Amino acid sequence: MRALVVVNRQSGHFDTAVVERIRAIDSAALLRHAATASLGAQAAREGGIDYDVCDIDDEYAAQVGDYAFVVVAGGDGTLHSVLNRLGSNALPLLYYPCGTLNEKYKTSRRRQGAVALGRIGDAVYTYVAAAGSFTPIGYVTSAHAKRKVGVLAYLAHVLREYKVHRIGAAFTIDGQSVEGQYTLVMVLKSDRCFGFRFNGLYDESPQNGQILLIKSPKSRGFWGKIAMFFPFFRAFFVGFRREYHSKTMLFRTFNNATMHLEEPTDFDVDGEKVLLSGTLSLSYCDYAAPFVVWQGK
Repeated sequence: MRALVVVNRQSGHFDTAVVERIRAIDSAALLRHAATASLGAQAAREGGIDYDVCDIDDEYAAQVGDYAFVVVAGGDGTLHSVLNRLGSNALPLLYYPCGTLNEKYKTSRRRQGAVALGRIGDAVYTYVAAAGSFTPIGYVTSAHAKRKVGVLAYLAHVLREYKVHRIGAAFTIDGQSVEGQYTLVMVLKSDRCFGFRFNGLYDESPQNGQILLIKSPKSRGFWGKIAMFFPFFRAFFVGFRREYHSKTMLFRTFNNATMHLEEPTDFDVDGEKVLLSGTLSLSYCDYAAPFVVWQGK
């Protein structure tokens, strides 16, 4: 049996021992997990597992049909990249989290065998797609800084990204129409983001997720920053246990939505910078093959 290992050597907690630990996954280890038992039985019949290791930037998508399963070693951005490059060629996937925040791991580690994903346009995301205030922190923080000081690397950018944004957007959310100028647009399939566990409405259903919209204050200057502090504090420090709607903020669960952006806008999608534009569909789905967060047990 052959397996493909995709590694991101720049991930926050990657080291050379990670590859050796992955190579040590044998048929007996796979048999211990219900979601990978069939792979373990196949590996035992075929005399073991040959692992081919490639880097996240290598061209591997065209060869995935040669493999029985894929192992992803990295963080949220690495997992996002692999899922989108696999596309419709979904293989059983073992996720070995070794990034800085590992938000999807923290959310999905209790649901072995399957994983719910968000869909935005033609792409999938693992836990978040967001634009506006503070969101560039996810993709402007250097890999070197994250490897050196971990999550503290993100803090260096907080004050710099404390800005009022004006994202012109219109949404139809399960039939509800809303539009305006927003300083934060966020869709989620996670109980947490940016290290804050604030989403009390999260569940593991592949049919729904949450949307958070925070309207732009009138001023972009000092008073605008003061005004935006309060809804951000309410959202991320107080959190949500039920849906919430005020003059400045909307937070709700949804199944299907559309988003129309007035101008092309940079989004943080699982920690990666993605330019989105036009009208995009928003929905949720399950990964189309077995998915296991591998914890070495």
